Amino acid sequence: MRSRILAIFVIIAFLCPPSTYADFQNKKTLGKLAMVVILSATAFVNKRLVDRDANKTAKIRQNLSKPDKVIEFQDGFDKWRIEWHGEVIYVFKNGVFHYKRDLGV
Repeated sequence: MRSRILAIFVIIAFLCPPSTYADFQNKKTLGKLAMVVILSATAFVNKRLVDRDANKTAKIRQNLSKPDKVIEFQDGFDKWRIEWHGEVIYVFKNGVFHYKRDLGV
């Protein structure tokens, strides 16, 4: 947490040194700052989604035993893994849980 706060202060110090506060009215500077904010927000959301997916996959892995059958293949840049656990199929895409299909009647 401290490192995040320190990083934010360092970014603000580099983007807004005291001599440039009057330059905020410049449209080019405002555009650059807006782009920094947009990219930072995108990175934050992306990081949260990746962490959520990793936690979800870890919880599923804790509940599963050794799979009966496993198929791994690569389709383009994506690495797929299909695991059979009895009558249930778990599909993982790039190491993250993708979906579950029940084959039982």
